[in-house]
Amino acid sequence: YVLELEGMEKQIQSIDDLQRNTAKLKQEQDQFLYNVHTTKKQADGVREGMKEREAELEKEDELFKEILGVEETIREKKEMQDLLDELSSLFQKEEALSNSVRALRRDQASNDARLSDARSTFLYLEDKRNSAHADRLSALLETNQPCPVCGSLHHPEPATGQSELPSESELEAAREAKEALEEVKGKLSIEIGREEGRLQGIQDQCRDRSERLKERMEPFERDEIQVKSQENREEIKNLS
Repeated sequence: YVLELEGMEKQIQSIDDLQRNTAKLKQEQDQFLYNVHTTKKQADGVREGMKEREAELEKEDELFKEILGVEETIREKKEMQDLLDELSSLFQKEEALSNSVRALRRDQASNDARLSDARSTFLYLEDKRNSAHADRLSALLETNQPCPVCGSLHHPEPATGQSELPSESELEAAREAKEALEEVKGKLSIEIGREEGRLQGIQDQCRDRSERLKERMEPFERDEIQVKSQENREEIKNLS
């Protein structure tokens, strides 16, 4: 009987040990399941955070592209502004040179008129001097005597006028006036050629800048350039 009791006690002890081990295993299982659940929640949180970060990165990328687009637009408009400023300055130079050429041509026309008068005056005085010399020589001709100029013995049509001989000072003054105006004519021609060359160069630059602007903006009239320039500056300011 004692042996049976001892056997039963051992069995009870074994059952108690088994129950304790089972409870421990159950506790460990619960802890493991808890850890798995916690890890899953953490993993879900990480995935959600990654999704949010990816969305933020997409927004940042779109913003970056937008900034790049704005910067590119500003760069293009600044290049356009440089062309507008250059063209405006060229227009002013072209107008100044055109006025200069017109003024020089007026001076040339005035000088040509004065030169024509001076040449006529000089030729008139020369002709008058020659006529006076002819009259004096004619008075010296004698029948059957050789002409002191050509040596002929016949004098069918001797000069018969009584032209007044102009003074040497009159002829010299007329010659100097003519030569002075001829010198002015030469200088004016050179100056006009130089100014027209400069004007042509400026006009070529105007065409070049105008063509380059047509690639960047709608065509506009020449007198609208200041308005277009101001509008472009305002756009650059607003974009900045």
